[in-house]
Amino acid sequence: PYGYATVELRPAKTFEDIVDQTRQIATAIGHPDRGETLIARMRSALDAVPRTYGPRPVAVHYQRRGFITGTGTLLDDIMKRAGVENLAGRLGKKAISRVSLEEIVAARPDYLLYSDRPERGTDLGTDLLLHPVLADRYGAGRQLYLPGALTICGGPAFPEAVSRLYRQAHP
Repeated sequence: PYGYATVELRPAKTFEDIVDQTRQIATAIGHPDRGETLIARMRSALDAVPRTYGPRPVAVHYQRRGFITGTGTLLDDIMKRAGVENLAGRLGKKAISRVSLEEIVAARPDYLLYSDRPERGTDLGTDLLLHPVLADRYGAGRQLYLPGALTICGGPAFPEAVSRLYRQAHP
């Protein structure tokens, strides 16, 4: 009604989705050259992350109320590019799925990956992340952390997320 053009984008699930969307947005605002410059910067930053590593550790992105981030998601692509196997794949979980604490413990991932550091319980949902069995098995050195701001939406932060996860999972 106001005469503004809109561009509708689906949630990015891979780095290539981010590249495509960057081009769409840059073209829509009349600066395709700036889009290509940004894409080149992102690719360069991503290429700087080592692609050789030892065994791929297994991690699960465990969230409040027992949700995990599954396969076919942006975080799954970040994990793959950082040399980390997403436990959700072994469990056959796509997108966002609820998984019991018992299933997580039985699956024995090498790491728990958090978006928010669980320091104290503020409700029953976050209390789960502080359960004594997780504290015993996944204390210091067995937790990975990626701020949600780097992983929630596809954009220029993607290479930084891959780099941070790689450095933590392959010390």
